[in-house]
Amino acid sequence: MKTLRSVLIAVTFLAGPVSAQVKQLPVDRNKTVVKDQPVKMQPGIKTNTVKPADTVVKQSPPAVATTTQPPAAATPPAYYLVSARVRVATGDDNKELQSGAAVRIFKLSYTPGGASPGDFKAYPGQRLLFETRDEPTREFKVNSTNEIDLKSIYSFSYQPVDIMLGYVEPYGFKAVITYSPNFPLDAWRINNVTVVLEIKDRNGNPHPYMGYREILFSPNKLMKAGDNTLELFIDKNFMRQL
Repeated sequence: MKTLRSVLIAVTFLAGPVSAQVKQLPVDRNKTVVKDQPVKMQPGIKTNTVKPADTVVKQSPPAVATTTQPPAAATPPAYYLVSARVRVATGDDNKELQSGAAVRIFKLSYTPGGASPGDFKAYPGQRLLFETRDEPTREFKVNSTNEIDLKSIYSFSYQPVDIMLGYVEPYGFKAVITYSPNFPLDAWRINNVTVVLEIKDRNGNPHPYMGYREILFSPNKLMKAGDNTLELFIDKNFMRQL
């Protein structure tokens, strides 16, 4: 019993000083406690702000300026007087079987200082374009219409410039019918003559508004020995020239 009491006294004696050590120390009131204060910046001093990294923006290369050229104007095709023929309306006196009838078509030209442009019959210059190389030795019956084909002097392979529209058109044309009676007293009455002209390009395409022309004449002429030539004039517009 004494031994237990001695142990308790020893434990109490040791615990006392330990409790005293965990007590809060007294506050020194003379010591200044510094609290965190916001930093004031002096005027004129800039703050260093951290900027985000620059964003790299990809830019497209500058557009190359292009000049748009208008399409080149198409070269207009050249047109040519490619064919000619005549239709003859016989009146009350026929052309006999053995009597000849030659037809020729000329391009007219004008010589300065000579005839005026309106005076077709006085033109001194002419160039043969078409002719009958084989004269029709067939009968042209009374009150019938017969067609005579003409051969061109020029072609696309031989001096085509001579039948180019711009060359043959300016001063017009002259068609000439020459009658060769089989015997002196033979006669042939021509009531009407139609000259047919065709104008095309090298590909056979007709001219837009002058591709096919018919020019009608009504001479009502009696062809006979001594008066056996009929001249018909066509102006530059492919119209009958009176």
